[in-house]
Amino acid sequence: MRFSSVTTSLFAAVVLFLPDFSVSDNLRRQLSQSTCSGECPDPSMCCSKYGYCGNGAAYCGEIPVNSPAPPVESPVQVPIVVNPSPPTPIEEQYEDSRLIAYVGNWQSCPSDEQMAQYTHIVIAFAVSYTWSPGKNICNKQCEIATPTVCGNAARPDLIQKWKNAGKKIILSFGGAGMGGSWSGSNNDCWDYCFGREAQVVNRLTTIVNEMELDGVDIDYEYFYEDNQNGSGFTKGAEAQKFLKEITTGLRESMAVGSELTHAPMEPDMVPGKAYFNVLKEVASSLDFLMPQYYNGFVRANTNFAGALSHFTTITNQMFGGDASKTVFGFCISDCGSFNLNGSQSASVMTRLAKTYPCNGGAFFWVANDDNNGAWSIPVSSQLALDSDECLAISPVSNPANAPTPAPQKQQEDCKDEKTFRYKGKKKCKWVGKKIGQRCSKKWKKKRLSHHCPKTCGVCE
Repeated sequence: MRFSSVTTSLFAAVVLFLPDFSVSDNLRRQLSQSTCSGECPDPSMCCSKYGYCGNGAAYCGEIPVNSPAPPVESPVQVPIVVNPSPPTPIEEQYEDSRLIAYVGNWQSCPSDEQMAQYTHIVIAFAVSYTWSPGKNICNKQCEIATPTVCGNAARPDLIQKWKNAGKKIILSFGGAGMGGSWSGSNNDCWDYCFGREAQVVNRLTTIVNEMELDGVDIDYEYFYEDNQNGSGFTKGAEAQKFLKEITTGLRESMAVGSELTHAPMEPDMVPGKAYFNVLKEVASSLDFLMPQYYNGFVRANTNFAGALSHFTTITNQMFGGDASKTVFGFCISDCGSFNLNGSQSASVMTRLAKTYPCNGGAFFWVANDDNNGAWSIPVSSQLALDSDECLAISPVSNPANAPTPAPQKQQEDCKDEKTFRYKGKKKCKWVGKKIGQRCSKKWKKKRLSHHCPKTCGVCE
């Protein structure tokens, strides 16, 4: 993400706040994540190269035939460091209603009206520098400070409020202040992080756990090839190793269910470019990818064919055609001729849905520019329509030739979640994930998650 010199100047006044955790909170965190240095306290576990204890190939490499069974997870929902969960059944895979908002942590906090439209908040940014006019002061040990959330404050109350409302909250590491590959950018703080992959992974994981967040976004806009853009940059191999290892390392170290993504600039996501090749190699570690269609060459509103071709290449080559893993990126007012308003952005998503109705949704820079939801409301509405179309063509669990069961009475459906089916197909667990999905007809101002399972089917 880029931000203007006017807004970045506000970083000079940032004061970091740390929450006052109770003893029980500290104890819970210690129990939820066991670190190690060569050996684990529990001999049945292995110590990974990133310094975490666990079981499975990610921690132990080749597992001996007679190795002990992994420990049973506690029913208490606290972050734990284990292997990534297996792929979900196909009827629960679709994530076509994401509306992801970046929040500049030096800017005002989004209002409740704005938050009603968003499915995800991305806190921007965690960094390893101190802001300074002209050139940021890099921490030469790549020490990453605990970031604020918004309004230059920690705001654990807002994090809890947003999580209670079903929002996902992701920490973004990077941004333009860490360094950019465009002319005029002289920040180079990424250089000091190369070779410190394990340190970066450990620190980001710690921040996510301490702030009780839902994952990490890597916002890397820096050089990754030698002499890129005529820069004289000579650390291409180191940069590529860094991008690869922090991605796989975070997937290993973060708790099951945590989300992991990158937000690359559009020109960097071209086959043959080293960043593209790295992400293609580690795509199985990503929950989704967020290309910035406002930091490059393709203007989606006037050259949609070019944007669609780019989107298709990413979807096919990285995710085997699964468009729900590619999230389309917009900028409201900080990106010059790439800026799109809400109706223009909704139009782009309408055109995208004609080819990919089950696309990954949209993200945008930045919530501070979404005044009274003027941008997000039309986009959210369009995503809801796209999701309905996706639902209509989505495969169901029954075989294609299986007879359609007779519809049950609503009273029977309302017994519990297990018998509920949205439009006869989707279970409550699926509906619960569709935070941005809105109902049609008289229920159009409500969200599916408000109706399931108590009202059982009124969203049809």
